[in-house]
Amino acid sequence: MATCNCQTEVTEKLLENFKDKFPEAFLHKVNLTSYSLFINGTTGQCGSAYVVYYEAEAEYPLKKGGLKRKKLKGSIVANYCPFCGISTKEKGNG
Repeated sequence: MATCNCQTEVTEKLLENFKDKFPEAFLHKVNLTSYSLFINGTTGQCGSAYVVYYEAEAEYPLKKGGLKRKKLKGSIVANYCPFCGISTKEKGNG
């Protein structure tokens, strides 16, 4: 089964860049917040995948007149690593 280490590698590169930009600072930390942990209900395998969270909203008319704001939140789970292209199914998430 192919796996990638992109989450770790990208985090390390961002941390290096952050330290280079702000050398006078200390206790530098970087966290990729777009990754989520998944457990496959069929196989029981754990893995992580890149996730984009979104929020949408619109005004819609009410039958009695007037408008009401409708909000929607959701997420899109990537089927492939956005950095190297390896399938998340190959990583144990499918």
